[in-house]
Amino acid sequence: MISDAASGLLADAAPIGSDAARACAEEGRWFAPGWTMLAEAGFPQAMRPEEEGGVGCIGAMLIARMSGAAALALPLVDAMAADWLLARAGAPPVEGPVVLAAQPLDFNATPAGVRIAGSLDAVPWARDCKLVCMGMLDGALVAVILDRAEFAVTQGANLADEPRDMVQADITVAPERMIALPAGLDLDTPRQLGAVLRTAQMAGAAEAAVDMTVAYARDRKQFGRSLAGFQAVQQLLAIIATEAAAARMASDMAAASLARGMDARTVAVAKIRAGEAAGKIARTVHQIHGAIGYTRELPLQLLTRRLWSWRDEYGGEAEWSIALGRSLAADGRALWASITDIGA
Repeated sequence: MISDAASGLLADAAPIGSDAARACAEEGRWFAPGWTMLAEAGFPQAMRPEEEGGVGCIGAMLIARMSGAAALALPLVDAMAADWLLARAGAPPVEGPVVLAAQPLDFNATPAGVRIAGSLDAVPWARDCKLVCMGMLDGALVAVILDRAEFAVTQGANLADEPRDMVQADITVAPERMIALPAGLDLDTPRQLGAVLRTAQMAGAAEAAVDMTVAYARDRKQFGRSLAGFQAVQQLLAIIATEAAAARMASDMAAASLARGMDARTVAVAKIRAGEAAGKIARTVHQIHGAIGYTRELPLQLLTRRLWSWRDEYGGEAEWSIALGRSLAADGRALWASITDIGA
């Protein structure tokens, strides 16, 4: 049911399926009709439990994966992340688009209120959204929702032309706006959550790129037969199909971990494996397509440029590998037991 609903909406809201959405995506512009459709369907609140109007973490990860397959050029998963954090704090959904900042800001109590200051790098769609920011205030972990007029933006973009903006904030707000966050969360939670959701998007984009390439290899004729008839091409197709399956497994593992409370080691393994798959798949699908695969006219580039971008967002393979290695090394002689326990 979730898949059917998401398929119909994404066909009209995402660049693969909608010419209007694609035109906006290629210029980094906000596609308002698409966001309205997604918001009215309640997708930004998808990570909430069913009793609160969501579909839970497993269902939300399916939506995230499908958005990656459609190359959705709107911050749906980033809005899902922001709402997940607010839901954990018992806060209601925010009116309008809102995204979660991966980095903390400085929170300081003053006689005039709480001063919030600092800079944030590569915030998705900050130019068009409200912002949920975290920080420490008097030893407690808190969050605040900043309206768009309360921070300055320097516009930027990733390789896929998705807005990734620098944010500068220096504002004093009423203490009543502070949202106390529950135990179990910390300042690294937004980065881990972002890594989980990017893993799902990469899995979806990888599968879509492989499907597109298999269809191309079957249809494209060379030396009197289809490309798929050549053994060397068949081997390449087998490799990327295997990598896509691995990325999907990584996404499923991350989804299960998120539903249980999010384990840092599982997040690391999932992001590493999905990132490795993304790199191999993006390289190989272009090898099979040849020069035409790099053209703007072909939708393949909508997927591969996102794969290249997303693998580095919220930590690339090297960063997560170092963190995972340090974490496992600390277990000493229990190393093997720790490794086999990941994702269990």
